Amino acid sequence: MVYSRLVTNSSDRTLRQFILPSYAGCEENGLLDQELEPTHRFNDPINKTAWHAMSYSPDGEWLAGGLFRSTFLGCIDP
Repeated sequence: MVYSRLVTNSSDRTLRQFILPSYAGCEENGLLDQELEPTHRFNDPINKTAWHAMSYSPDGEWLAGGLFRSTFLGCIDP
């Protein structure tokens, strides 16, 4: 089984990371119905600042996020 990561930026000012499993030959139509729970959640609990952007490192090991109207850049080791 091969895994991929997905990160979402929501209106509640929280980055959520999901692990997406990849299944070979999952169903006839190629679709798989599965609910996902976030593996990590990242937010700014002090200032409650919204995230402006996020990106994974080229090797996929690090997640970087920038806060809106701030000079803070967070590097997160998922």
